[in-house]
Amino acid sequence: PSFMVLYPAPSYSDRLAFAPGTTADGTSFYAYYTQPTTPVRNPDLKWQYTLQSEIGVEATILGTRLSVSFYRNRTFNPYMSRTIYTPFTYRLTTQADLEAGCTIPSADRIYTIDRQTGVVTVSDRTGAQADQVMGYKERNTFVAQTQYTNGSPVERIGLDFAADFAQIRPLRTQLRIDGNYYRYKGLNLTEVASTLSSSSSMADGSPYRYVGYYVGSTSVSNGSLEKQLNLNLTVITHIPRIRMIFSVRL
Repeated sequence: PSFMVLYPAPSYSDRLAFAPGTTADGTSFYAYYTQPTTPVRNPDLKWQYTLQSEIGVEATILGTRLSVSFYRNRTFNPYMSRTIYTPFTYRLTTQADLEAGCTIPSADRIYTIDRQTGVVTVSDRTGAQADQVMGYKERNTFVAQTQYTNGSPVERIGLDFAADFAQIRPLRTQLRIDGNYYRYKGLNLTEVASTLSSSSSMADGSPYRYVGYYVGSTSVSNGSLEKQLNLNLTVITHIPRIRMIFSVRL
Protein backbone atom coordinates (compact mmCIF):
# COMPACT_ATOMS: atom_id res chain seq x y z
CA PRO A 1 0.00 0.00 0.00
CA SER A 2 1.07 3.57 -0.60
CA PHE A 3 2.12 5.93 2.18
CA MET A 4 -1.26 7.66 1.92
CA VAL A 5 -3.07 4.39 2.63
CA LEU A 6 -0.87 3.42 5.57
CA TYR A 7 -0.85 6.89 7.13
CA PRO A 8 -4.02 8.69 5.99
CA ALA A 9 -4.14 12.44 6.47
CA PRO A 10 -7.41 14.21 7.34
CA SER A 11 -9.13 16.47 4.85
CA TYR A 12 -11.33 19.45 5.69
CA SER A 13 -14.59 20.75 4.24
CA ASP A 14 -16.10 24.18 4.89
CA ARG A 15 -19.84 24.89 4.77
CA LEU A 16 -21.30 28.35 5.14
CA ALA A 17 -23.28 28.54 8.41
CA PHE A 18 -23.89 32.28 8.81
CA ALA A 19 -23.78 35.16 6.35
CA PRO A 20 -25.30 38.36 7.78
CA GLY A 21 -23.96 40.60 5.06
CA THR A 22 -21.98 43.81 5.47
CA THR A 23 -22.39 45.82 8.67
CA ALA A 24 -22.89 49.59 8.86
CA ASP A 25 -19.14 50.22 9.13
CA GLY A 26 -18.39 48.09 6.05
CA THR A 27 -17.25 44.97 7.92
CA SER A 28 -18.21 41.58 6.50
CA PHE A 29 -18.82 38.68 8.86
CA TYR A 30 -19.04 35.02 7.86
CA ALA A 31 -19.11 31.79 9.84
CA TYR A 32 -18.29 28.37 8.42
CA TYR A 33 -18.85 24.88 9.67
CA THR A 34 -15.46 23.19 9.27
CA GLN A 35 -15.50 19.42 9.42
CA PRO A 36 -12.40 17.19 9.34
CA THR A 37 -12.75 13.76 7.74
CA THR A 38 -10.37 10.82 7.56
CA PRO A 39 -10.47 7.76 5.31
CA VAL A 40 -12.83 5.01 6.44
CA ARG A 41 -11.02 1.92 7.66
CA ASN A 42 -11.66 -1.20 5.58
CA PRO A 43 -11.10 -4.38 7.64
CA ASP A 44 -11.55 -6.47 4.48
CA LEU A 45 -8.69 -4.81 2.59
CA LYS A 46 -6.41 -7.47 1.10
CA TRP A 47 -2.79 -7.38 -0.02
CA GLN A 48 -2.28 -6.68 -3.69
CA TYR A 49 -0.13 -9.25 -5.48
CA THR A 50 1.02 -10.04 -8.99
CA LEU A 51 1.70 -13.29 -10.82
CA GLN A 52 4.06 -12.93 -13.76
CA SER A 53 5.27 -15.59 -16.17
CA GLU A 54 7.71 -15.16 -19.03
CA ILE A 55 9.27 -17.45 -21.62
CA GLY A 56 11.78 -16.66 -24.34
CA VAL A 57 13.41 -18.46 -27.26
CA GLU A 58 16.50 -17.52 -29.27
CA ALA A 59 17.81 -19.33 -32.34
CA THR A 60 19.99 -18.85 -35.40
CA ILE A 61 18.71 -20.27 -38.68
CA LEU A 62 20.71 -19.89 -41.92
CA GLY A 63 22.54 -16.92 -40.48
CA THR A 64 19.38 -15.21 -39.27
CA ARG A 65 19.15 -14.57 -35.54
CA LEU A 66 15.63 -14.98 -34.18
CA SER A 67 14.33 -14.11 -30.73
CA VAL A 68 10.82 -14.35 -29.32
CA SER A 69 9.67 -13.66 -25.75
CA PHE A 70 6.20 -13.90 -24.26
CA TYR A 71 4.99 -12.61 -20.90
CA ARG A 72 1.75 -12.62 -18.93
CA ASN A 73 1.12 -10.36 -15.96
CA ARG A 74 -1.95 -10.70 -13.71
CA THR A 75 -2.55 -8.33 -10.79
CA PHE A 76 -4.97 -9.49 -8.10
CA ASN A 77 -6.72 -7.30 -5.52
CA PRO A 78 -5.39 -4.03 -7.01
CA TYR A 79 -5.72 -1.07 -4.66
CA MET A 80 -8.32 1.55 -5.47
CA SER A 81 -10.25 4.21 -3.61
CA ARG A 82 -13.95 4.90 -3.48
CA THR A 83 -16.09 7.52 -1.76
CA ILE A 84 -18.46 6.77 1.12
CA TYR A 85 -21.31 9.29 1.56
CA THR A 86 -22.91 9.71 4.99
CA PRO A 87 -26.03 11.89 5.53
CA PHE A 88 -25.22 15.08 7.42
CA THR A 89 -27.35 17.99 8.65
CA TYR A 90 -26.15 21.46 9.61
CA ARG A 91 -27.81 24.81 10.30
CA LEU A 92 -27.62 27.88 8.09
CA THR A 93 -28.66 31.38 9.17
CA THR A 94 -29.08 33.76 6.24
CA GLN A 95 -29.61 37.49 5.94
CA ALA A 96 -33.35 36.84 5.56
CA ASP A 97 -33.43 34.94 8.88
CA LEU A 98 -31.54 37.79 10.51
CA GLU A 99 -33.85 40.52 9.27
CA ALA A 100 -36.96 38.51 10.20
CA GLY A 101 -35.91 37.81 13.79
CA CYS A 102 -33.63 40.66 14.89
CA THR A 103 -34.83 44.07 16.08
CA ILE A 104 -31.42 45.33 17.18
CA PRO A 105 -30.07 48.09 14.90
CA SER A 106 -27.39 46.78 12.56
CA ALA A 107 -24.83 49.26 13.90
CA ASP A 108 -25.24 47.88 17.45
CA ARG A 109 -25.20 44.16 16.67
CA ILE A 110 -22.66 41.70 18.08
CA TYR A 111 -22.82 38.24 16.54
CA THR A 112 -21.95 34.99 18.30
CA ILE A 113 -22.46 31.46 17.04
CA ASP A 114 -22.58 28.30 19.12
CA ARG A 115 -19.74 26.01 18.02
CA GLN A 116 -21.78 22.89 18.75
CA THR A 117 -25.30 23.71 17.57
CA GLY A 118 -24.61 26.43 15.00
CA VAL A 119 -27.32 28.67 16.49
CA VAL A 120 -26.64 32.40 16.05
CA THR A 121 -27.23 34.89 18.88
CA VAL A 122 -27.27 38.66 18.37
CA SER A 123 -26.37 40.96 21.28
CA ASP A 124 -26.90 44.71 21.62
CA ARG A 125 -23.61 46.46 22.26
CA THR A 126 -25.51 49.31 23.98
CA GLY A 127 -27.36 46.93 26.32
CA ALA A 128 -30.70 48.47 25.40
CA GLN A 129 -32.15 45.17 24.20
CA ALA A 130 -31.80 41.59 25.39
CA ASP A 131 -29.96 38.96 23.40
CA GLN A 132 -31.94 37.56 20.49
CA VAL A 133 -31.61 34.00 19.12
CA MET A 134 -31.93 33.82 15.35
CA GLY A 135 -33.86 31.31 13.32
CA TYR A 136 -32.16 29.00 10.86
CA LYS A 137 -32.70 26.53 8.07
CA GLU A 138 -31.54 22.94 8.31
CA ARG A 139 -29.46 21.88 5.34
CA ASN A 140 -29.36 18.16 4.54
CA THR A 141 -26.28 17.08 2.66
CA PHE A 142 -23.55 14.42 2.73
CA VAL A 143 -20.13 13.97 4.25
CA ALA A 144 -17.73 12.40 1.76
CA GLN A 145 -15.05 10.05 3.06
CA THR A 146 -12.50 8.00 1.17
CA GLN A 147 -12.22 4.27 1.63
CA TYR A 148 -9.46 2.14 0.15
CA THR A 149 -10.59 -1.20 -1.22
CA ASN A 150 -9.59 -3.89 -3.72
CA GLY A 151 -10.58 -3.83 -7.35
CA SER A 152 -11.04 -6.63 -9.86
CA PRO A 153 -8.06 -8.50 -11.41
CA VAL A 154 -6.13 -6.89 -14.26
CA GLU A 155 -4.36 -8.86 -17.00
CA ARG A 156 -1.52 -7.81 -19.31
CA ILE A 157 -0.12 -9.98 -22.11
CA GLY A 158 2.84 -9.12 -24.32
CA LEU A 159 4.92 -10.64 -27.11
CA ASP A 160 8.31 -9.25 -28.25
CA PHE A 161 10.01 -10.54 -31.39
CA ALA A 162 13.06 -9.70 -33.49
CA ALA A 163 14.77 -11.11 -36.60
CA ASP A 164 18.29 -10.06 -37.63
CA PHE A 165 18.90 -11.29 -41.17
CA ALA A 166 22.31 -12.18 -42.47
CA GLN A 167 24.11 -9.45 -44.37
CA ILE A 168 23.51 -9.20 -48.12
CA ARG A 169 27.19 -9.13 -49.02
CA PRO A 170 27.03 -7.63 -52.56
CA LEU A 171 25.08 -4.69 -51.14
CA ARG A 172 26.75 -4.75 -47.72
CA THR A 173 23.25 -4.34 -46.32
CA GLN A 174 21.61 -5.92 -43.32
CA LEU A 175 17.90 -6.06 -42.48
CA ARG A 176 16.28 -6.25 -39.06
CA ILE A 177 12.60 -6.70 -38.27
CA ASP A 178 11.36 -6.27 -34.71
CA GLY A 179 8.16 -5.44 -32.93
CA ASN A 180 5.82 -6.24 -30.10
CA TYR A 181 2.21 -7.06 -29.34
CA TYR A 182 0.51 -5.81 -26.17
CA ARG A 183 -2.91 -6.64 -24.75
CA TYR A 184 -4.55 -5.18 -21.65
CA LYS A 185 -7.83 -6.30 -20.13
CA GLY A 186 -9.42 -4.78 -17.06
CA LEU A 187 -12.97 -5.15 -15.75
CA ASN A 188 -13.94 -3.43 -12.51
CA LEU A 189 -16.93 -4.93 -10.68
CA THR A 190 -16.51 -2.91 -7.48
CA GLU A 191 -19.49 -0.80 -6.43
CA VAL A 192 -18.76 2.94 -6.36
CA ALA A 193 -20.89 5.91 -5.31
CA SER A 194 -21.04 9.40 -6.78
CA THR A 195 -23.01 12.60 -6.39
CA LEU A 196 -22.87 16.13 -7.75
CA SER A 197 -20.50 18.74 -6.39
CA SER A 198 -21.30 20.68 -3.22
CA SER A 199 -22.13 23.74 -5.33
CA SER A 200 -25.06 21.91 -6.98
CA SER A 201 -28.53 22.36 -5.52
CA MET A 202 -32.14 21.23 -5.88
CA ALA A 203 -34.87 23.36 -7.43
CA ASP A 204 -35.75 24.81 -4.01
CA GLY A 205 -32.14 25.87 -3.38
CA SER A 206 -31.34 23.10 -0.90
CA PRO A 207 -28.20 20.98 -1.35
CA TYR A 208 -28.38 18.16 -3.88
CA ARG A 209 -29.51 15.12 -1.90
CA TYR A 210 -29.14 12.09 -4.16
CA VAL A 211 -26.29 9.59 -4.44
CA GLY A 212 -25.87 7.29 -7.42
CA TYR A 213 -24.32 3.84 -7.19
CA TYR A 214 -22.47 2.32 -10.13
CA VAL A 215 -20.57 -0.85 -10.94
CA GLY A 216 -16.90 -0.05 -11.42
CA SER A 217 -17.12 3.51 -12.70
CA THR A 218 -19.42 6.47 -13.31
CA SER A 219 -18.42 6.57 -16.99
CA VAL A 220 -20.15 4.72 -19.84
CA SER A 221 -18.09 1.56 -19.20
CA ASN A 222 -16.62 -0.27 -16.23
CA GLY A 223 -13.66 -1.82 -18.02
CA SER A 224 -11.35 -1.56 -20.98
CA LEU A 225 -9.71 -3.80 -23.56
CA GLU A 226 -6.61 -2.48 -25.28
CA LYS A 227 -4.62 -4.09 -28.07
CA GLN A 228 -1.48 -2.68 -29.66
CA LEU A 229 0.88 -3.97 -32.35
CA ASN A 230 4.17 -2.32 -33.32
CA LEU A 231 6.35 -3.40 -36.25
CA ASN A 232 9.71 -1.88 -37.20
CA LEU A 233 12.03 -2.40 -40.18
CA THR A 234 15.66 -1.34 -39.96
CA VAL A 235 18.02 -1.21 -42.97
CA ILE A 236 21.75 -0.83 -42.29
CA THR A 237 24.18 -0.27 -45.19
CA HIS A 238 27.99 -0.17 -44.87
CA ILE A 239 30.08 1.90 -47.32
CA PRO A 240 33.73 1.09 -46.51
CA ARG A 241 35.25 3.48 -49.05
CA ILE A 242 33.95 6.55 -47.29
CA ARG A 243 33.86 4.83 -43.90
CA MET A 244 30.20 5.50 -43.31
CA ILE A 245 27.18 3.52 -42.15
CA PHE A 246 23.65 4.46 -43.17
CA SER A 247 20.71 3.32 -41.09
CA VAL A 248 17.03 3.77 -41.88
CA ARG A 249 14.27 2.69 -39.49
CA LEU A 250 10.64 2.50 -40.52
